[in-house]
Amino acid sequence: MKSRPAGPPAAVAALVALIAFACNGGEQLSLESYFERLDKIGEQASLRSSTRTTGPPAENASEEEIAAYARSSLAESSTIMREVHDSFDELEPPSRVKKPHDQFVDALDTTADAVDKVAGELPDTLTLTDLQTLGVVLDTPELNEASDQLDRACAAAVPPP
Repeated sequence: MKSRPAGPPAAVAALVALIAFACNGGEQLSLESYFERLDKIGEQASLRSSTRTTGPPAENASEEEIAAYARSSLAESSTIMREVHDSFDELEPPSRVKKPHDQFVDALDTTADAVDKVAGELPDTLTLTDLQTLGVVLDTPELNEASDQLDRACAAAVPPP
């Protein structure tokens, strides 16, 4: 029996995990509770991502069903990112990390918008092979910029050792 492809959830789940845990750390005791909250939000996002409602398509799924799955999976990923955004946005970060925190929250919104755009631009039909290579479709200027934005925000929040 053939194994079913991981498809968009694998690529986007990796992105969600990166977003959720990107700023993990913080050595200063005054930041401890802030980073503990970030960790908890990240854990919740990872759990949500691992218990998705959108399952992979059957091996005999039509190309339309595969495309619908890909769009649905990306939409669910965007929803998870927006939930992380909202949770982060509710935090009152210490003044030392306020600016990078706000940049990170903005980057989460940018990332979710970029994933929504990719989902909206998917064709009406996809093959299982298309699904397996969907990560290439996720390599967009918008998502790359959002990733860079996340990296910059995290680098500013956590000083080098």
